[in-house]
Amino acid sequence: MCFLLCGLAFLAGIRSRALIEAKGQLENLNRMYLVLSRVSAATVRVRNREELFSDICSILVDSGGLAMAWIGMLNEGEILPVAHAGREEGYTGILKRTGLMGQEGPVSLMMKSGKPQICQDISTDPRMDVWREEALRRQYRSSAGFPLHLEGSRIGVINVYAAQPDFFSEEITRLFIEIGEAVSFAIQYLEQQGRRLAAEEGLRRLNAELESQVKQRTGQLEAANAELEAFSYSVSHDLRAPLRSIDGFSEILLQKHSAQLDDAARDYLGRVRRSSRRMGELIEDLLALSRVGRSEIHKEEIDLAPIARAVIAELDAANRCVEWTIEESVPVYADSRLMKIVLENLIRNAWKFTAPKNPAKIGFGSLGAEGEKIVYVRDNGVGFDMKHSGKLFGAFQRLHRADEFEGTGVGLATVQRIIHRHDGKIWAEAEAGAGATFYFSL
Repeated sequence: MCFLLCGLAFLAGIRSRALIEAKGQLENLNRMYLVLSRVSAATVRVRNREELFSDICSILVDSGGLAMAWIGMLNEGEILPVAHAGREEGYTGILKRTGLMGQEGPVSLMMKSGKPQICQDISTDPRMDVWREEALRRQYRSSAGFPLHLEGSRIGVINVYAAQPDFFSEEITRLFIEIGEAVSFAIQYLEQQGRRLAAEEGLRRLNAELESQVKQRTGQLEAANAELEAFSYSVSHDLRAPLRSIDGFSEILLQKHSAQLDDAARDYLGRVRRSSRRMGELIEDLLALSRVGRSEIHKEEIDLAPIARAVIAELDAANRCVEWTIEESVPVYADSRLMKIVLENLIRNAWKFTAPKNPAKIGFGSLGAEGEKIVYVRDNGVGFDMKHSGKLFGAFQRLHRADEFEGTGVGLATVQRIIHRHDGKIWAEAEAGAGATFYFSL
């Protein structure tokens, strides 16, 4: 019996360590998705190479949790570091002195082959022999390098260092390759001086107009709203029409010419349709978010309970086993139209994230705290880790994979904007696997 108990404890320990490692890998991957998003934004706004390289290195360290990042460019047959961020401590100076192209290290191999170079353990990787001691002294434990290209030629490298070994999983490596491609595209864009000067002039004019609008306050606000209306019209018609065409013609191909298509072609068309529909959903959600920010607020005494019951009535038609707990009356002073949007988003989120539960439990009600009324929507769904709660109300921020739960990541951003326009606040409490509660006050 003692032997059996020891064996079970050993297996439990292995499983616990595996879960911890998996969680750490997921957190690293989430950070890298955020890095990719911010790198993409940086490649659009930069004005020159120096600014681009500095921003990229800072994003990799600040958002990616990496120990250090540097970018080097090819100059007369040698790679010279031109930007860095993080715990550098003179390391790039050592690289310059030792020379990177004369060594059989990651950088020279990268420039020769054009392929990324991953060192999962600097302490044992022979490619790091020349720099191992200095790298370990700065607590670099693993590294990765990715080439930069301009018009088909390799012109430089991005190198990053992590404080733990085996950091660069296959998925993270794939994201870094995309980052390298994004930076390469930005470099190529910066080379096209004529178009860039025109773009800069356009940005200067736009900034001047925006500054003028801010200074003129109320009068200019009406002009800004008119411009936003025009933008919404453009998005509604100029973007959605091509998406409908893509989806429609793809459907025709699948329906009328399916016999002439092989399985791969049908799969590609299916992906095109799914992507176009998702883009359509994103456009609709962005338009809704834009309208919320511009619409006037008409506050009055209203009861949220009937609004919640109307939302629930629509959901109950789906024939799921859900135990609803709805407070009889929840009076507030607010805009009824906007509060309907708030409850639709919160209750539908609870409905969505309780899908794996049987029975699902969803509650709606209010409570008092220090003289103010707090309204809540509670569920026993999949929940989330509170360490990621800062991402909840950002547009396009998701705490669950798209293949697990559908959605665009705009709903909670819309809810927060409505609550803030009521001079209120919104927050959440949750536990992974044990449900979530969203609270708001007005």
